[in-house]
Amino acid sequence: MNTKTILGGIGIGLIGLSSLVAARTVGVGATDMDWNGNSNRSLGDVLIVETGNISISADGLGMTSATGLIQVEKPSDGATVRGAYLATASQGFSNAVLADGCMTIEGMPVAWDNIVTGPINQSNHWADVTGIVAPIMAPLAAGIHDLTLGECAQVDGSALYVIFDDPEETNVNTAVVAFGGQSTTGDNFSIGFGAPVDIDVDTVMELGLAISFGAQGQAVCQNSQVNINGLRLTSDAGHTDDGEFANGALLTVGGIGDSRANPADPFEGDPCIPNSIGTDDELYDVTSFVNDGDTSMLVNTINPSGDDNIFAAHMLITFAAVVNEGAVLTPGFDTRFIGDTHTFTATLQDDDGNPVVGRDVEIEVFAGPNAGLNSGVLVTNAAGQASFSYSSLVVGLDSAVASFMDSQGNPATSNVALCQWDRVASTNDLPGGFGLSQNYPNPFNPVTNIDFSLPETGETSLVVRNLNGAVVATLLKGMTAAGQHSVTFNAEQLASGIYTYTLSQGDLNQTRKLVLIK
Repeated sequence: MNTKTILGGIGIGLIGLSSLVAARTVGVGATDMDWNGNSNRSLGDVLIVETGNISISADGLGMTSATGLIQVEKPSDGATVRGAYLATASQGFSNAVLADGCMTIEGMPVAWDNIVTGPINQSNHWADVTGIVAPIMAPLAAGIHDLTLGECAQVDGSALYVIFDDPEETNVNTAVVAFGGQSTTGDNFSIGFGAPVDIDVDTVMELGLAISFGAQGQAVCQNSQVNINGLRLTSDAGHTDDGEFANGALLTVGGIGDSRANPADPFEGDPCIPNSIGTDDELYDVTSFVNDGDTSMLVNTINPSGDDNIFAAHMLITFAAVVNEGAVLTPGFDTRFIGDTHTFTATLQDDDGNPVVGRDVEIEVFAGPNAGLNSGVLVTNAAGQASFSYSSLVVGLDSAVASFMDSQGNPATSNVALCQWDRVASTNDLPGGFGLSQNYPNPFNPVTNIDFSLPETGETSLVVRNLNGAVVATLLKGMTAAGQHSVTFNAEQLASGIYTYTLSQGDLNQTRKLVLIK
């Protein structure tokens, strides 16, 4: 039949995510890519991968009316939209393909960039809506804002993903958005980390799913199960919390209004268990499923009914990763003094997360002072790894990438990895309690706290210079009391590069470096 029977047994679709992508730690700038024609990666028709001081907003809307409100969470007043994307699913078993202009945002028509056949006799639609959303969000303050979404007939619902550059975000994050039409027959996908991970309280591994034509709450055995590293994450995905319990509005998207907290009992809400009522909101924190030293994570999904449509997903993580077959180049970012040696390591894995052994791979510095340096052909070892070491006599930021042929014989590349080469900063460690230190979490954040101590009261200066010695900022000048001090320096107006800041009082002075990457 062509509609979901709301009052009868309700089918809940599969939560396979075989198509999430290599989370690319590119440091600066943006990376997006269209990936088509790989039939075993059904959410890989479009993959957006962004890295930097960024955040991601995700929300969904399913409705039986012609217009409704979908939300965007702006993380800070100064945040700007790097990219905005709308994914829309036509109603299950309708065979509907939506025309350009079917969807509108604040009255402005949306034109599709990609349309794929969904798994339940319908279509999934994708559009880059940055040009619509960015100017709307630019003048708004931090917080959650409503946008009016309009739709035509035979739409189940939409997911809106907005990636922000956030000057107040101190972590270098990776955001991934995947779109397509997930198979309903069961799936595994694996995430390789490139190097043993170090999980701490600041580690984030967020996973959110967008599912249409799903519903829960019946007393029959209809459940979607997700297992990570052999352990159950949830038994109860596929609700209508972002829509209505009605055909044409069956939608859930993990995002705004949801919690990363996983079900306390991963078997809670399993309809195969009598009187079980679940609270799954399709947003998950998978960090607890990964241990220190792990190099990969395996996700397994099962669904008995196979009539839901997983059409988009997002991830937010705080380190480089690769999903399914691919490569990650590590470290994603590091600093070295000229004359030192730096090593890039490429790690290759197959679709099941196993190391790819004996595969040819090349690592190339394609931009920066050492552009053109190439490892030549390397062969991965038993751990699926190959390394390239080199030195620099020139200051600057190198960008490198690993390239190889995948199992289908297609050219493939890793994430972009960065190495900042710097001169050795002059340092005078002086007696008498005269000290200078820097609380600087990462070089992508233009705001830093410069802390210093003075043994006595006196005329003091704190200046910032470029590598040519020219003063670019004076942070302190005048009579300053003895004791501990801290100055906040906002380097937003400075270009990427290496700077020094020098504290002086009388004949005493001390210099430290400041690395800034935008």
